[in-house]
Amino acid sequence: MRHLKLWALGAVTFLTIGQTLAQQTEIYTHPDQAYDRARMLFDKEQYVQAQDQFAQLIETHPEAHSEIRIDAEYYHAICALELQQRNAEHAVEEFVRAHPASPRVDEITWHTAGHYFSRRKYTDAMQWYEKMNPRVLPRADRPEYHFKLGYSYFMREKYDEAKTQLVEVVDANSEYQSSARYYYGHIAYTEGKTASALEYFESLRKDPSFGPIVPYYITQIYYEQERWEDLASSGQSLLASATEKRAPEVARLIGEAHYNMEEYEEALPYFERYREEGPRMKDEDYYQLGYTYYRTERYDDALGAFNKIVDSRDSLAQNAYFHLADCYLKKDLKSEALNAFESVAQLDYNHELTETARFNVAKLSYEVGNPYQDPGRELQAFIDDYPESEYFEEASTYLVNAYLTTKDYGRALESLERLGPRTRQLEGAYQKIAYNRAIEFFNNRMWQNSLDLFGKSLRYPVDRDLEAEAYYWMAEALYRQKRYDEARVAYGDFQVTPGATQHPLFNRSRYGLGYVYFQKGDYSNAAAQFRKFLDEASGEKDRLIHDALLRTGDSYFVTKGYFTANRFYEDAAKMGGPDQDYAYFQAALCQGLLGKNQARIDQLNALVRDQPTSEYVDDAYYTLGKGYMQAGQNEQAIQAFQRVLDDFPDSYYARKSLMNQGLIHYNAGVNERALIVLRDVVDKYPNSPEANEAVAIAEKIYIDLGNVEAYANWVKGLDFTNITDAELDSLTFDAAYLKYTAGDCNQTLPALNQYLDKYPQGIFNLDVHYYRAQCRFQIDDLSGALEDYEFLALASRNKYSEEALLQSSYLYYSRENWEMALERYASLERQAAFPENRRTAVIGLMRTNFKLDKSEKAVDYANRVLRMEKLDVDLEQEAHIILAKSALKSGDRMVAQREFLWVEDKAANVFRAEAKYYLAELEFDAGNYEESQKRIFDLLQNMPSYQYWGNKALILLARNYWKLEDLYQANFTLDQILQRSNNEEILAEARRWKEAIARSEEQKVEEKQRIEIDTLQIEMPEEMDEQENEE
Repeated sequence: MRHLKLWALGAVTFLTIGQTLAQQTEIYTHPDQAYDRARMLFDKEQYVQAQDQFAQLIETHPEAHSEIRIDAEYYHAICALELQQRNAEHAVEEFVRAHPASPRVDEITWHTAGHYFSRRKYTDAMQWYEKMNPRVLPRADRPEYHFKLGYSYFMREKYDEAKTQLVEVVDANSEYQSSARYYYGHIAYTEGKTASALEYFESLRKDPSFGPIVPYYITQIYYEQERWEDLASSGQSLLASATEKRAPEVARLIGEAHYNMEEYEEALPYFERYREEGPRMKDEDYYQLGYTYYRTERYDDALGAFNKIVDSRDSLAQNAYFHLADCYLKKDLKSEALNAFESVAQLDYNHELTETARFNVAKLSYEVGNPYQDPGRELQAFIDDYPESEYFEEASTYLVNAYLTTKDYGRALESLERLGPRTRQLEGAYQKIAYNRAIEFFNNRMWQNSLDLFGKSLRYPVDRDLEAEAYYWMAEALYRQKRYDEARVAYGDFQVTPGATQHPLFNRSRYGLGYVYFQKGDYSNAAAQFRKFLDEASGEKDRLIHDALLRTGDSYFVTKGYFTANRFYEDAAKMGGPDQDYAYFQAALCQGLLGKNQARIDQLNALVRDQPTSEYVDDAYYTLGKGYMQAGQNEQAIQAFQRVLDDFPDSYYARKSLMNQGLIHYNAGVNERALIVLRDVVDKYPNSPEANEAVAIAEKIYIDLGNVEAYANWVKGLDFTNITDAELDSLTFDAAYLKYTAGDCNQTLPALNQYLDKYPQGIFNLDVHYYRAQCRFQIDDLSGALEDYEFLALASRNKYSEEALLQSSYLYYSRENWEMALERYASLERQAAFPENRRTAVIGLMRTNFKLDKSEKAVDYANRVLRMEKLDVDLEQEAHIILAKSALKSGDRMVAQREFLWVEDKAANVFRAEAKYYLAELEFDAGNYEESQKRIFDLLQNMPSYQYWGNKALILLARNYWKLEDLYQANFTLDQILQRSNNEEILAEARRWKEAIARSEEQKVEEKQRIEIDTLQIEMPEEMDEQENEE
C-alpha cells in the first residue's frame, strides 16, 4: 500500500500568540524617579534607552539585594533579550544565579523561553521551558507552556516528549487546543496510530486554521484503513476545494476507492484525470488504469495502459502482462498476445498464471507462428513440464499438427529429430517436413543440403507420392552437381517406385534422363529418352517440348544422323520458341552435311534476313561464307566473311573469316592480295592457329614469288614463331601436355613452369598458360589461376580469350573485386562467340553494376537479362529484385513496389523473403503501420527459414509498434532479437533502435516531470513556518 507524503509544517508564529510575559505593566510610584523613567521607556519598547537607564540604576544602587537593584537587573536582562544582544542569555543566567530566591526568577525564565520561541529558536526555548515548573504559572497560562514546550520538542523531532506536553493541552479549553490537537494527531499518524490521529483530525474539520488541512489527513487515513466508501465520499468534497496542484492526487485516491469497491465505471474518470493532470505515472498507476479499462471492456485503452509497464519483473507485472495478453486476444491480435503471454511465462509469481501462459504461448505459436521459437518445441516443452495439466491433451494434438503445418521446416525437423518420431503420424510428419526442407534448399540452389534432406525424408516412406518425388528431386539435384551416374540411378529409383508411372513427374523424369545421357556423351540413349518424353508430352510445357526437340536433334547431329537431326530441328523451328534461330542454324548445318549446299545457303540467308538480332548471325554469316566457298561463289563468300569482320569484329569467327578470305585469294592465284590478307591475320591475331597457318601459306607464296628474303625478314619480326627452336619448343610442350592429359596437376605444374621459363614467347605459350590456369584452379590456387587467366584475357584475341575472360570475371566477382569483375564481364560481352558466355557476361554486368551502385546501368542490364530466352526462375527473380532495389535507391517508390510485388508473387526462395521485407518497409515509410505489420507477420509466418530477413522484419515490427505507441511490444520484440540473434549487423541495429526508444521516452518523462503537482505534501496555515531561523 502506498502512503501519501504528509509533512507537518512548521514552526509556530501562532494566531496572536503574544509573549504573555508576566510583566507587571502597572506604573509604580517608586521613590527613585530614575527607575520610573526607565520603566516608562521599557513599557514604550524603547529598549536601548531603557537599558541605559537600568544600567545607571544598577551602578547607583550597590546594595546587591535591594529591591530596586534586583528590578533594575531584571529589566536590564530583559532589554538584552529584546535587543538580541550577544550577552543576553548570560545576563539572564547571571540574574538567576545572583537572585535564586527572587520571585523574578520564574518571570525571567518564562520571558526568556517565550522570547526564544517567538524567534523560532526552539532548542533554546526548549531548554528554558524545561527550567520552569509549570505549577508556578497561573492555571490560564499553563496550556501555553505545555504547547510551546511540546511544539519545541516537535520541531526538534523529539516526538515522545512532544506528545507528553501536547496531551496536557488537547482537552484543555484554550487558544492552543486546536494547534495541540493537530500536532498530536500528526505524530499519531506518523506512528501509524491512525484511529487516534483520525479522532483529533475529525475534531478540527471546522477549525478556521486547520480545517483546510485535516481533510487530506482524513482522506489518507481512510485510504490506509481501506474505508473505501468513506474515502470516496470525503474525497469528493476535498476534490471540489482542492488546488490545481493537489487535485490530481485527490482524484487518484477517489479512483482507488471505487477501484477497490469494484466500481470500475466510477473509478475511470478519476484515474483518467490523474493520468492527464498528474505527474509521471508509476507501474501501479498504469496497472490500475489498465485493469479499469479492461473491466469496462475498453480493450484498446487497456492496451495503451498495460503496455506502458515495460521493464518490471514483479507480480504486478505478471498480472499486467496476463491481462495485456487477454486484451490482444480480444482484439484478435494473436501475435502480440503471444509476446505478452511469453512475458507472463517468464515470471513465476503465480504458478497458475504461468501454466496458463505457457500453454497459450505454445498454442499461439502453432496458430500464428513464432519468430523466436519452434512451435513444436514450445508444445513439447509444455507437455514435458506440465504432464498433469488440464491442457495436456489439447497440447498433444497441437504438437502433431504443428509438425505437419509449420513452414519453419529446419527448426521443426531439428525438434522432431531430438524427440524422435514416436507414432506413425509423427513419422509421416517427419517425412513431409524433411521433404519440404529439402525443397527449400533445392530452390536456393543448395544441392548437397537438399540431397541430405531428401535422404532423411526417405527414412519414413509413409506417403508414397512424397517418396517418389524425393527420388525425382534427388536426381535433379545430382544432375546439377554434375553427378550424372548417380542422377541416372535416382531417376531409375523414381521410375520404379510403386505408382510412379501415374505420377505427373514420370514423363519429366525421361526428359531428365535424356539430359543425363546427353551430358555423359551417350547420345544414343539421350535421343531415346528425349523421344520417349516427346511421345508423351501432350501435357508438358511448350518450353520443355521445344528444348527436347533441340536436344534430340543435337543427339542425332553429334552421332552424324543428320537426316533425323534435321527433322527434329525443323520441328523445333516450326514451334517458334526461344531458340528458333538455333534450330534454323542447326538445320542449315544438317543440309550442308547432307550435301544440300544450296539448301543450306538458302536457309542461312533466310536466318540473317529474318532474325538480324539473333545470337547466331555471326555463325550464320561465317557458315554462309563456307557454303559459298564450297559452291565456288568466291565473291559472295568474301562478302559473307566481310560481314563477320565488319559487324562482329570481336567474334570467335572474325579471325577465321579473315583467314578464309586469304585462302580464297590464294586459291584464286591472286597472291599479292592473298599476302596482304594473310599478313593482316598475323598482325591482328598473333599466337592463334590461324596466324601459324597464315605464316605457312605466306611462305609458299613468297617462295612462288621468289622472294624468300622478304619472308625471312618478316618472320624474324614475329615473336610467336622461331624456326630454329620450334622443334625443341614442341618437344618441351609435348612432355608437359602428356602430364596434363594424365590428370596429375602436381606433376603437370612443374613441367608447365619449366616450359614458360625456357620459352616465354614460345609457340605454345598460350596453351601452357591455359593448362596451368586450369591446374591451379583445380588445386584451389585461385590467385595463380587468376594470374594465368588474366594473361590470356589481355593477350591478343586467341582461342582461350573467351574462357579466360569468363573465368577471370568469375574469380574477381568471388573476391568481391567488383571493379575488375565489371571490366572483365564487359570484355566478355564484347568478345563472346558462345551465346551462353554472352549470357553470363550480361548477368555479371547486371550484378557488378548493382554492387557498385551504378543503378542506371544495373537497371539496363537487368532488363536485358529479363529479355533472355530460357531464363532460370531464380535469375529472373534476381533481376526483378535488382530493378526494385535500384528504384528504391533512386526514390521511385512506385516502381520499387511494383517489382517487389512481382518477386513476392513469383519467387519461392530468399528473394521472396527479401521482397516481403521491403514491401513492409515501404508501407512503414508511407505511415501505413498496420499494413506494414500485416506484411511482416506474413513474412515471419510463411518464410521463417530466412532468419536474416526475419530478424530485419522483427526490427521493423518493433519500429511499427513504437509508432503505434505500443512500447511493450516494441521493447519485447527488440529484446527477443538481442537474446536470440548472433548476427552482429542485426544486433547492432536492434540496440540502436532500443536506445532510440529509451531516449525518446525519457524525454517524454522529463517533459511530464516539469508539471508541478502537489502529492498532498500538506502545508500548515500561513501562521506556521517550517524553517527555524537561527540568526
